[in-house]
Amino acid sequence: MAHSSLGIGIQPHEQNHATNSSTQPHSPAVESNINEEATSRLDAWIDDLQTTAEFIEALRTATLEQSNMCEKDIERLCEALSAFPEEMTDKHFIKALWCFLSMTNASQATYNRFKDACQACYPGDPFLSFDRMKHKVEMITGVVPLIHNMCIDTCAAFTGPFSSLQACPLCSEPQYYQGQETRVSNF
Repeated sequence: MAHSSLGIGIQPHEQNHATNSSTQPHSPAVESNINEEATSRLDAWIDDLQTTAEFIEALRTATLEQSNMCEKDIERLCEALSAFPEEMTDKHFIKALWCFLSMTNASQATYNRFKDACQACYPGDPFLSFDRMKHKVEMITGVVPLIHNMCIDTCAAFTGPFSSLQACPLCSEPQYYQGQETRVSNF
């Protein structure tokens, strides 16, 4: 039967006989513990399935207006570019763009050190700052960062069904510093 390892669908004495017919049935206390453990596990699975269903529903009904994007960014994302951006033909912009995109896992300081090294070698060679490059990429692609609160221990993000929680559902760390509305951590 389904879930027999949890004792579900098979009576405890039947489960015992199903695995070893020569063994005597469990005592009532043992049967009660087996049933409580199975119920506890089943309840936990049901809770996890319910949370998963809530996340799926949040994704299914998501809109840009609910995304934490500012209205200006939503408008830009929805409007198609009528022409290829002029920057895309400038060799200095292309160089900075390649550098920026190749350092997506590096820090802003790494980008700036590379920019400084290039400008030291080629003083007249323009090279956009990290912030200017980030802004240009946002303007051309419509891709912008979306900031959400996150557990300080990175267990979970406070988004979807977790958005209104005051503490992490996994480790109980607070979403905000005690007595303040300052976020503990963002992602």
